[in-house]
Amino acid sequence: MWVKKNAKSGTNFWGMGAYTRANAEVCLLGVSPGFKAKERIRSHKVHQIIEAPFEGHSKKPDETRRRIVELLGDVPRLEMFARQRAEGWDAWDAWGNEVPPEERTIK
Repeated sequence: MWVKKNAKSGTNFWGMGAYTRANAEVCLLGVSPGFKAKERIRSHKVHQIIEAPFEGHSKKPDETRRRIVELLGDVPRLEMFARQRAEGWDAWDAWGNEVPPEERTIK
């Protein structure tokens, strides 16, 4: 879960939200049938909460990607609802209606 912070003040960033004043974004990890955490988790040091500055609509902090790689290692990875591919993270697929066609893995 990413708790969004204001870059300058370090206070919580509050978006408008449809029902409540939104701040956090949840990271969902999908696994296939038969996934066994005991066999697949690479590190139990990964913390669930990320506090990082808000950098723009739908732009996730790189810390999110770093922790997922630490947790699961070299497995297929996908960022959904992306606006662009994350720079320096070529192993990640990026799906979203604003991802430029030349950056999409599925065309």
